[in-house]
Amino acid sequence: MIDKTIEDISVFMIKHNTREFPEFHLPKGYRFEFYKDGNEADWARLEIGIGQFESEDRALRCFCNEFLKDQRLDVRENLLFVQNEEGRIVATGALWDGDFLGERLRRIHWIAVSDECKGLGIAKAIICRLLELNLALTDEKPIYLWTGTRYYPAVSIYLGFGFEFYDGEIDPQGILSPEEYLQKNKRGIGIIKEKISERKR
Repeated sequence: MIDKTIEDISVFMIKHNTREFPEFHLPKGYRFEFYKDGNEADWARLEIGIGQFESEDRALRCFCNEFLKDQRLDVRENLLFVQNEEGRIVATGALWDGDFLGERLRRIHWIAVSDECKGLGIAKAIICRLLELNLALTDEKPIYLWTGTRYYPAVSIYLGFGFEFYDGEIDPQGILSPEEYLQKNKRGIGIIKEKISERKR
């Protein structure tokens, strides 16, 4: 779930060495499948379940904007789902295209795991699979992701895969001045590190 009790600050992370990352597999009985027509409803259900959206309509509109309007990538080759033993979709994640400081890079995008499957290592298996896909599709350019303070449990996982906090002066979203961005980003990273540290105690 998303921790909505803390300040919401966006944070970017980047991985420069795309060849080295830990290997994880799905638990027995679970399997990967790529997007098929109709999976947008499964995606919406998962995102609502973790608290990302309050309604199916908003989730479906977001899915359309994020995955169906960008024709540079085929959603059937870049959006993963995880199916359990009963054939139900329980997790998702995508390897998508993005603009990071003026450079076209791949990014880890919209990972979600249903509450019933938390703690099984499914998120780690998804990230591992997406990084494997990235190796097959790119020329080893860095890969990035966009997260935030309220997702600190996920950030802990990303750090384990070799992602680092982006701490440059330029706001990747192009909204804040360098001074404003540095201040806000520093605060966001500080909150995340503190929360991760608290979980380890």
